[in-house]
Amino acid sequence: MSVSANLRYQPSSTRVLRKVFAVSLLLHGLVYLFFAFVDAIDVYLTYGELNELEFSQATYDLYNYVFVVAARGSLLTLFSTQIIYLVYVYRLNRNASCMKGARPSLSPGWAVGIYFVPIFNFVLPYMNLQELSKIGRCATSLWKKQPNSLLVNLYWMAVVGSRLLVVGGVSLGRSESLEVRLQAACMNVAANFVVIASCYLAWRAFTQIDRQITTQISNRQVVDQWSCPQCFEQVAVAEKVCPMCGAGCESEVSVGVLPV
Repeated sequence: MSVSANLRYQPSSTRVLRKVFAVSLLLHGLVYLFFAFVDAIDVYLTYGELNELEFSQATYDLYNYVFVVAARGSLLTLFSTQIIYLVYVYRLNRNASCMKGARPSLSPGWAVGIYFVPIFNFVLPYMNLQELSKIGRCATSLWKKQPNSLLVNLYWMAVVGSRLLVVGGVSLGRSESLEVRLQAACMNVAANFVVIASCYLAWRAFTQIDRQITTQISNRQVVDQWSCPQCFEQVAVAEKVCPMCGAGCESEVSVGVLPV
């Protein structure tokens, strides 16, 4: 019998998902690192000393080809990373919902759905991640009194900062002033580096939350179950007699828990 047998959600392992998420973030960060390099070269070619040099048509064609390939690759990594990200958010909220004393304010489905609501997706996802972090540290009724996670704060600052830099770069890039367009190009370069930082912070924050919630579930399973000394059936603490063989509760042992 499981500690969460009477709950709506059952805990599930996130070990494989955690590794897939890390790989997708790595690829996503490498693509944006390449774009930061390309954008920096573009700024130097357009506004620096190299704009006075003449390049062959073949060189320009190669440059454009590499840029198009990188752009398509970035769309692929962005799409796949976002899907894995949302699956991970759903799984973390589902596992956190298995806790008796502490549960997130949003259901796993709504925790994913808020990312598609304009304006609200600037705040509600951050609040949800903070709730998961608090539950991971204190899975009791006092979880709301836990301090906010610094990693989640830094990660969300990077997310919002990259969005603002992109919007600012696009807006300023429409100007006819050469100086303003140079500022827009520099903002695009900065946005790429902020996205790279957000990838690293996302990996750190999600890994920490995942391990904390998994540990809480494992501890709950150890405390709330005992092993029958005769048939070794896992029985809830509330049941003092094994339903399989009728033996009484004599010891508590660890059960099969989620791998951390």
